[in-house]
Amino acid sequence: MIPARLPRQLNPLRTAARCSRTSQVSQRRGVLTPPALLNHQKKFEENGIGTLMSAQGFKTAWTDNMDLLTGRLNKLIKGNAHLDNKEAKDIVVLTARNPAEAAIFNFASAVFNNHFFFNTLLPEKPETPQMDDHLVESITRSFGSIDNLRKEMLATAFHMFGPGFVWLVWHRPTDGGPPGWKILATYLAGSPLSDAHWRRQSVNMTNENIDSASDVTKAGQEARAKQVPGGEQHTEVQNNVGAMGQHSFEGRKQATRAPGGADIIPSLCVNTWEHAWLPTHGIGGKARYLATWWDHIDWASISKDAPRHVTGSNSTSWS
Repeated sequence: MIPARLPRQLNPLRTAARCSRTSQVSQRRGVLTPPALLNHQKKFEENGIGTLMSAQGFKTAWTDNMDLLTGRLNKLIKGNAHLDNKEAKDIVVLTARNPAEAAIFNFASAVFNNHFFFNTLLPEKPETPQMDDHLVESITRSFGSIDNLRKEMLATAFHMFGPGFVWLVWHRPTDGGPPGWKILATYLAGSPLSDAHWRRQSVNMTNENIDSASDVTKAGQEARAKQVPGGEQHTEVQNNVGAMGQHSFEGRKQATRAPGGADIIPSLCVNTWEHAWLPTHGIGGKARYLATWWDHIDWASISKDAPRHVTGSNSTSWS
């Protein structure tokens, strides 16, 4: 007589491990898709952007370009678990320190920059720009007038010898000086994000404005000048307590920054890549494109967001 075979009791740890492996296999990596424009994407697709960009120009600079950028980015991040289900901005910061991830950084930064540009545009030139009084006052303190800001941004963008973006950023000096608005030019896929400054990014010194943009890079230049012969940075903690100590809010934030990295927050940018202006304005139309861009800025959106960007709250304090 053959005895009946009793069912083998399953090891609960082995069962859990098997379920975990099955769950991991069944989970699919989140694929990054072109981010939606929060303003007027449907209007842009159908009619273009006023006199700034034709419908075909928008298709080239936004739809086709973003499909290309995100498609290549998805191929590059495949197999990098730490980048799964991350937005482009997060990927920029996460890859800024690793030289082996330079290509990922470049494509993610290009996605973020292009989205930022289109997200601050209006479909038509408004009769009266909707600028908050606090924003006008703040920009006037930094540039003397709104018109001075316009002239500086357009001149900087026009004279950029190569593609990139020109940004209006809120700059808080790390030496405790007063904060204010600055103009910053980033070339190719360079990023304005403070936490991305671990990656050395090219700066065209022939175009850098000594009255504005150079102040943003000053901290980095000073930090490099303090390097010891072996290339190691002086990173000893000088203060562990107080409002600016290692464990304070500011101290924890600075811990993610590169030595000498500027504390800046982008609020506005213009795209100077050729595919943004060539289809609509032609080979000699860059100046016309830039002047038209200024007329299509969504100042109401920028005015709404700027106090939060600068102060970390919804107040209208610009300190």
